[in-house]
Amino acid sequence: MDAPNSFENPSPLREKYIPCAMVPLVYGTVPPHFHDAIEIIFTTEGYGTTICNGVEYRQVPGSAFFASSNEIHYCLDRTEDIAGFVIDIEPSAIYGTKLPFDQMTPISHLWKDPQMQDRLWDIVRFLMKHHETLNSTVKTALTSALVNMLLEHIEFQKITAPSTTVKNIIDYCQAHCTEPLSLDILSQELSLSVSHISRIFSNKLKISFSDYINSLRLSHAINLLDTSDLTITKVATYSGFPTIRTFNRIFTEQYGVTPSQYRKKQK
Repeated sequence: MDAPNSFENPSPLREKYIPCAMVPLVYGTVPPHFHDAIEIIFTTEGYGTTICNGVEYRQVPGSAFFASSNEIHYCLDRTEDIAGFVIDIEPSAIYGTKLPFDQMTPISHLWKDPQMQDRLWDIVRFLMKHHETLNSTVKTALTSALVNMLLEHIEFQKITAPSTTVKNIIDYCQAHCTEPLSLDILSQELSLSVSHISRIFSNKLKISFSDYINSLRLSHAINLLDTSDLTITKVATYSGFPTIRTFNRIFTEQYGVTPSQYRKKQK
């Protein structure tokens, strides 16, 4: 058997976060997504652009990006020297906080402390160094404390929830990105006009449909390159790319190396 069934229909952006998940930052692009958890991105080195609700925020060393529940957000242009981590945490796991994060959004999603000298950044650095060896209870307690400290610097306002149409588009694309997918197919499946979908990608998500699908497929491909011994051709196929040539071209444009070079570098 070449690959288990789980390779065929992945959910690369649906990691479990019960009650929280913490992963290092990776360079490149993270496609538009949303989830019930709140998400915080701590950047200690490098640069990147995070877009939330159509507004761009420039991440720099010493910055923290905060997204409330179900806010559509994604990352672009993360430099190769990017360092830091992402926390996805259930609101119920944040001790002592009863804010309705599904109804509130930060006035500004980005908070900056370039000097990184206060206790908040002491916890950030500790988690970066020890997160792989900490048990889940300690990690949840530390991340909860970290979130509470960050909340001292953030002002909130009432949220304007993303439309059901936008959510349906994102959900469908994530679920079917490894299959043949086009604007016409999306139009038929969701009973929306092609022009309406195009406007949503252009005006709401600030990314073209083709770039979005390619970013989803690249995320899936990266996961397979990191966790499997599949051939490059099979990685391309399982990730939804029509040809190995297309996969190599798009991967190289995004990451500056071929898929084969990336795998060798990781090993």
